[in-house]
Amino acid sequence: MRYTLSDIAAIIEAEAYITNDLPAEHLLLDSRKVFSAHTSLFFAIKGFRRDGHQFIPELYKKGVRSFIVSDKQPAEQYPEANFLLVDDTQVA
Repeated sequence: MRYTLSDIAAIIEAEAYITNDLPAEHLLLDSRKVFSAHTSLFFAIKGFRRDGHQFIPELYKKGVRSFIVSDKQPAEQYPEANFLLVDDTQVA
């Protein structure tokens, strides 16, 4: 079954900022392991030593366009990006 970003937003009850309702075929937790950037969905997880939000600019340059975040991102910096805003990315 294929899920689009709007499907996922409904499931996780996210506030969705979608510019292109892409299918999410790959869940990405590690910014160093990008596979099929266009269909990857990156979870910006906050950890003890790292905050996944800091990797969004690098991933955007690599072609990733879909992100689950807990910190609102400036749309003008990422005009083609899709953001699903949640309280806690680990729970999502």
